[in-house]
Amino acid sequence: MRITGGNASGLGGAPDSEVVDAGGGIYVLTATATISNCQVYSNTATTSDWGYGGGIYLHNSGGNVYGSTIKWNVAGAASAAGGNGGGLSLYNSPATIAYNTIAENTANRTASPGRGGGLHL
Repeated sequence: MRITGGNASGLGGAPDSEVVDAGGGIYVLTATATISNCQVYSNTATTSDWGYGGGIYLHNSGGNVYGSTIKWNVAGAASAAGGNGGGLSLYNSPATIAYNTIAENTANRTASPGRGGGLHL
């Protein structure tokens, strides 16, 4: 499966905030998910403040991310305070991540540091 072109702008969903956007391509909230053999690319979690998980965002969720390609995703707008997990961001999520290609993702930063261009755990 290919997941591409997603944009979480204005959707909220990040930890403890309704104004911070999360999960440009995939957003999992309090569920067990298996993401296997997928291509997750060119998704964004942009905001005027922070963005989490440009490609994939898991919040209070377990599961597996296995054998997938996660690339060219962006967390946080270039003018934003910062971004966390350009490719993948896990918040309180005991997921297993194995045999993936995670490359060329971006966690933007302006006022604060971007955290985890590929992964933010």
